[in-house]
Amino acid sequence: MPEDSLRVLKRIAAELFERSARIQRYLKRVGPGENGEYAQVAATIRSALRSIEDVVIESFESARQLSLLPTTHHLAGVYGDLAAFSTWFSKTHELLTYLPRLRVAPEALASLEHSFGDHYLQQHPAVMLGSVFNAFEFDFAEEIVSQIPGFQQFAQGLEKNIVLLLAICDHDSPLAWSILAHELGHAIDNKAELSKRAMSKFARAAPQSRDMLTNWSRELAADAIASRVLGPAALLALVSMSYCLVPGRPTDAYSKAYPATSWRLNAVKTHARLLADIAGEEFDEYPSAVESLSQYLGPSAQVAAEAQRPSSMYRELVAPLADAIYADLDRLDLRPFNGNGDSLARCKIRLEANLPIGAQGLPRKELRDEIKAYKGQGFAARQDQVKAFEKLANKFAEEPLDPGTILTAGALRRHEALSAFCDRPTITRRDVEEHCATLARLDALLASSIRSSSIQRQLKKGSALV
Repeated sequence: MPEDSLRVLKRIAAELFERSARIQRYLKRVGPGENGEYAQVAATIRSALRSIEDVVIESFESARQLSLLPTTHHLAGVYGDLAAFSTWFSKTHELLTYLPRLRVAPEALASLEHSFGDHYLQQHPAVMLGSVFNAFEFDFAEEIVSQIPGFQQFAQGLEKNIVLLLAICDHDSPLAWSILAHELGHAIDNKAELSKRAMSKFARAAPQSRDMLTNWSRELAADAIASRVLGPAALLALVSMSYCLVPGRPTDAYSKAYPATSWRLNAVKTHARLLADIAGEEFDEYPSAVESLSQYLGPSAQVAAEAQRPSSMYRELVAPLADAIYADLDRLDLRPFNGNGDSLARCKIRLEANLPIGAQGLPRKELRDEIKAYKGQGFAARQDQVKAFEKLANKFAEEPLDPGTILTAGALRRHEALSAFCDRPTITRRDVEEHCATLARLDALLASSIRSSSIQRQLKKGSALV
């Protein structure tokens, strides 16, 4: 229905507007340089992004004025402008390589280290920002051997140098950092060979099919590992990035390198029911959302897109791989995400009030009951009262929250903010600025929450703070 299609287009716009705002924040942090040498480059990038944003805002307004209930014909123009926005954004992002590169936020590293524990320490990855709007994992030792002719003979004993790349625009967005859990999952899988063991089911596949399935198995294994430790946050980061890239492309298609995003979400939903219960709405929205976009493609592209999503491929190829991977997952001894519905709900309430969520204690109702019980006691001796009071005081202690809980609560709050944007009858420049400011505040809250929880854990261990 046109109303549903309009909402999907607004969701894509909301994602792209926010990513564009993140680039603006990055440019501000880089600054003009000591002698203003970066000022003109930054101004050009800002101008390009502002121009395409204005085109999209005007496109939504034109569609609204043409009809109170826009038809597919009216919305086709909006879709085309969003496709241009997606392309402009991706290309502009690549041009950020001409500016100085900032470091990845220390909170991102703290999240990975706490969540993965010894697995993180064993891999000891270098985490950097990359100019391509995507996230990657690779072995730098292998990269240098492949790139420099003749270097192989000097590479004996060269140790693995695992590198994780995060998109530059996501430098200060904790919810985007979650995708690094997937990339680290690749490095862990390379050692544990979950994906390789799962491929034993297809030992007799044709070489070309086997290459594709090997890639798919690796992606599914990385998804499984990331979801086990961070909950739904890692997959929701993938969904957010996918919304930015889907306009103008065959919707939710698989490739030789990646299984369709909807297949990846379905694999997690099937094997991790807790995650589906927490983030099922987002997991279900994406496949139907991108499906609705096929109406804006030409007839030949629609046929091609449909051919890229046969349900039999999921049933016969993806599902068996996922079954084998998840059956083998416990072998890795990962610290599992333990998201509690009540805890997440309380975190979300605090985030809505612009309050941090680095630690959490007992719910207020339980604390009031404890106080009431204390007051109702009769103490025969002063010493008994002191002990009871100390016991009561301990009930008010707060424990630092793990990154998975913080990021999952943040992802749920972000989904509410995106839904609120999609509910707006109009999209004006002021609407866009308010939307981006809301999500920027959320990012800042989550970053401070991760930082404070990390500090509390260090204090509990008696570690010296750096």
